[in-house]
Amino acid sequence: MYGDSNSGFCEAECTNSWYKYNTLSICVSSCATYSFYAFNWTCVKLCPIGFYANSAGICVNPCPSGFG
Repeated sequence: MYGDSNSGFCEAECTNSWYKYNTLSICVSSCATYSFYAFNWTCVKLCPIGFYANSAGICVNPCPSGFG
């Protein structure tokens, strides 16, 4: 369960496009605030193999056009 400040309740999933921050069991609007990256609506310390952090701190595959 995650503390969702949008609803004011404990929720199984975060609402309004917020991310699950497992370390504190809360929903956050940005994983970057906690020096994490966003992957699959969850904050992760590192992007999974085959994924790369874009400039917004979101794990993507492939990299955006113009990036190696």
